[in-house]
Amino acid sequence: MFQNIFYGMSSIKNSRRIFLKYSGSIAFGLLSPSALSVEWKGKNITLLGDSIRLGYQPYVGLYLPEGNNVWGPEGNTQHTVNLLANAPGWIKNKPADIVHLNSGLHDIKNIPYDSRRKLVSETLYVENIERIIKYIHYCWPECMVIWATTTPVDEEKANAAHQKAGDFTRYHEDVIRYNELSIDLVNRLGVPVNDLYKFVMGADKEKIMKEDGVHFNDFGCQLLAEQVADTLQVFIE
Repeated sequence: MFQNIFYGMSSIKNSRRIFLKYSGSIAFGLLSPSALSVEWKGKNITLLGDSIRLGYQPYVGLYLPEGNNVWGPEGNTQHTVNLLANAPGWIKNKPADIVHLNSGLHDIKNIPYDSRRKLVSETLYVENIERIIKYIHYCWPECMVIWATTTPVDEEKANAAHQKAGDFTRYHEDVIRYNELSIDLVNRLGVPVNDLYKFVMGADKEKIMKEDGVHFNDFGCQLLAEQVADTLQVFIE
């Protein structure tokens, strides 16, 4: 059984490794993989998730050894229902050694704005995650699946941003609840967890999150990318 994977903010803030690749080498004094004594075997890595994933995806490959292929859908995968519905195109047709899976911010939307009726119920959320993971293993039996928890929501800012439109609300307690449910499930399935929620909660959210209370600025996206890459690295070596 895998334990939840979490790397403390202190080590990341101390290192601030933005990997800039020039002429096949990695900047900031780190050796190019070609200079190492071991032979790096590239992995096909699929990143699935909502707009949070879209924010960190462009940076993930910069933190990994050369030769790894990082891919993710061009658009937002949204909630688990949509992710499951599009699984053939996003999973079956894309060979993967590792899939990093993140979905929840759309599932916890309460619609309409002044209700507490979530778009995807707790029961369906858990069922969908299990079906997605099993589908990945059906398509790619040797694939390593990593579950990433949903990042925090500043509900005051987030709901204020949607008040005028009156379309939906999000609540932090729902993030906590859905994360608890997902962690319980994936632990039973033997799937490791990249605890992005805990990672962000340990950071200075004012410095890394946008004013909408949900998304991350460029600095925050880079930090998340490093956290994702550090987790992936465990299964690449």
